[in-house]
Amino acid sequence: MPDFSKRGTEAEMMDDFSLGHTIIDPIMDELEAVNKLLGGYRVFLNAFKKIGIRDGMTIS
Repeated sequence: MPDFSKRGTEAEMMDDFSLGHTIIDPIMDELEAVNKLLGGYRVFLNAFKKIGIRDGMTIS
């Protein structure tokens, strides 16, 4: 099983802007589906709510 405790250093396909949309679009679609399934954005949205960040505000 891969060791997910350490971030990989290899370039990812999504970082290669020379690839065409026929390659990148399906990857992005799958990534969006996985994020929705696992609640990928929910952690951040809940944290923002806890510290009082609202729509229209920026963090820098």
